[in-house]
Amino acid sequence: MNGICFAGTSEKGEEIFSKNYEVLAPQSKGKISYAHGTEKSVTDFSADNIIIVPPLCRYSISASATRVVLEQAFLPVKKVSAIRDDEAGGIRHAIRQSVSYYNSQIQKKEVALNALGNLLASYIVVLGGSSDYSPIVSKILEEINKNLSDCSFPLDVCIKKLPLNYDYVRKLFKKEVGATPHEYLISKRMELAAGLLSGGASNAYSNYSVSQVAEMCGFSEPLYFSRVFKKYYGAAPSAYAETIKKSAL
Repeated sequence: MNGICFAGTSEKGEEIFSKNYEVLAPQSKGKISYAHGTEKSVTDFSADNIIIVPPLCRYSISASATRVVLEQAFLPVKKVSAIRDDEAGGIRHAIRQSVSYYNSQIQKKEVALNALGNLLASYIVVLGGSSDYSPIVSKILEEINKNLSDCSFPLDVCIKKLPLNYDYVRKLFKKEVGATPHEYLISKRMELAAGLLSGGASNAYSNYSVSQVAEMCGFSEPLYFSRVFKKYYGAAPSAYAETIKKSAL
């Protein structure tokens, strides 16, 4: 989830088909031509823009760019979009780090790449503007994001209270988001866990135990939390935190 499966460069005029979400940092202003489903269009971008390309999109840009591909990302961007980086250039910095780690020989570099992928996804959510989600799906997303730390959050009950058929809502959510409500809930809890472990690893006085992280991320059973975390990130929570700590040194 939000793992980085490629980080490198794309050449001017190169035609690319996106199987996943892609984040591009162009080296100069230009245009991106793309076909997404039945839609064909051209979008202008400036040299300080970041371009977000959704899955299943064929595109080419008129400038060289640094390119990062996010695997299994759930983002509120449904069409090719050019957004502004933050004032500190946070997205471009994360992209440069992603390229550096992706092309390095560092052991367990996947852990750092997963953390960078989560960071990029978070930037896009914050800076990407409005989404194309329907009101029903937006309501479910809002409830999920408000209750990530609630171990007793009744997601099924929340969905069944909506004035629409449960199966219809579930299918609509998966169509728009790319995952079922339950899959999305778990993915966001894993993002939260990775953030807590990464933050704690950078400060010897703020380390959380696995049990504490599990509870803060809505898991009442630490062992189950650890199994899910390892499935997502390829490392147990404690090993993940240790790797992040070493990579920050």
